[in-house]
Amino acid sequence: MHTFPWAFPVLAVGLLAGAWAARPVGRSLRMPTWAAFLLLAALALVVAVTLTPLGGAPDGAVAVPQLPAHPVPVAPASGLWRWPWQWWPVDERTLNVALFVPLGVGVGLVGRRRLRGVLLLVALMLPLVVEGTQYLVGPLNRDADWRDVVDNVTGVVIGLVIGVVLRRATGSSNDGVKSS
Repeated sequence: MHTFPWAFPVLAVGLLAGAWAARPVGRSLRMPTWAAFLLLAALALVVAVTLTPLGGAPDGAVAVPQLPAHPVPVAPASGLWRWPWQWWPVDERTLNVALFVPLGVGVGLVGRRRLRGVLLLVALMLPLVVEGTQYLVGPLNRDADWRDVVDNVTGVVIGLVIGVVLRRATGSSNDGVKSS
């Protein structure tokens, strides 16, 4: 973990703060406490992974781990069957999408329609803020890339769809309107 020396401490503090604040946040957003914790934990994860300084290699170069395109061998050409993890390569782009999915799920679980819309706008702007910060703050040793913004926004949208489906499936889709 020489590459991300501050990620785990920042994530741990974020998770503790999220656990402490989940109940009041859940009440104010009209969502279950577990969903509020998910939203806060997702935000902590994004901050920990994207806005903490990268550690440098001994020679001063930044050491970014390279992931293989296909960590599991692809099925033989004779068959059409592929394992689910073989459908998409696990690389930096898929990890960028996956990083923002929990944030979208948390936004989708918010019970108040107006606040859900505001939080969605914030979640969609967050990738721009992250990449802008990575570009402007040199000591982070990060490279800003516009493709990361596209990947992150895609993750938010995928997560939002999952969160809305979950909210409706759990019966908490009253959007703050009391039924008589």
